[in-house]
Amino acid sequence: PAPGAVYAGSFANGLCEAYENCTYFTVLRHPIERLVSEHNYCFECNWTDQTCGGPDGAAALEAAANRGFLDFARARGNVLL
Repeated sequence: PAPGAVYAGSFANGLCEAYENCTYFTVLRHPIERLVSEHNYCFECNWTDQTCGGPDGAAALEAAANRGFLDFARARGNVLL
């Protein structure tokens, strides 16, 4: 890779075995702030992004969000499981 290159996502796992001076890092966000951000983003993109799918699909998640933020949070579930 080029000097200073950044590779993101799970596909980058194992990359450091092939290169010197390589470092892995993880960016963590507060879970409530992340959920609020996702909620706002999905409204902005009109529920068309794959991020806005939710476990039961975008239509179900949008319907829950239209009922309120707490319903959105319940419908979204834990995205880390």
